[in-house]
Amino acid sequence: MRINESAWINYGKYLGGFLFIFPQLKPLLFCLIFYFTSKTKLKLEINLNRGYNILFIILLFIPIIIIINSLSFHLLHEFSPQKIVTTIYEEVHISYSQIFSILVLSPVVEELYFRKVLLEDLYERIGYFWSIIFSSFYFSIIHLNILSFPTLLVLGILLGIIYKTTKSVTLCIIVHSLFNFIMLFLIITK
Repeated sequence: MRINESAWINYGKYLGGFLFIFPQLKPLLFCLIFYFTSKTKLKLEINLNRGYNILFIILLFIPIIIIINSLSFHLLHEFSPQKIVTTIYEEVHISYSQIFSILVLSPVVEELYFRKVLLEDLYERIGYFWSIIFSSFYFSIIHLNILSFPTLLVLGILLGIIYKTTKSVTLCIIVHSLFNFIMLFLIITK
């Protein structure tokens, strides 16, 4: 492969997150994620020996996420919620495709990109701390909502720590899905 092609591939890793903004480009995003994950071993198992450490980290982050979410809601109340949240508020019911997208599709695609592709590459370039901060910041930005930005930043940091601790993207997908389930439940019951 020529050097110019390699440079474009590396830029694709960083710019690929912007494809989340345009739903019509999701097929291209799937291709990009498949390309990058096919170059590395995809670890789908969960190491139970580290389970207690991960459970401790998750339990530590739950009150932090609740506090950040409450603070951002009260301090940034003049901003509107994400489009999907507004749609769920306004509709009488939520479709199965929306539930599937929120609980399965989004966590899988986002975790494969932000943890497996982006975080791995950043870790090699800038180290543990900054790779988690940068990928979490990027994760928060692509959701295009200032109201949810602080909560998503903390969630991204949690998922980054889980991924770097376990090297398992599966656990990140499960935690992300659980987070989305809790948020969906709170939106529906509000």
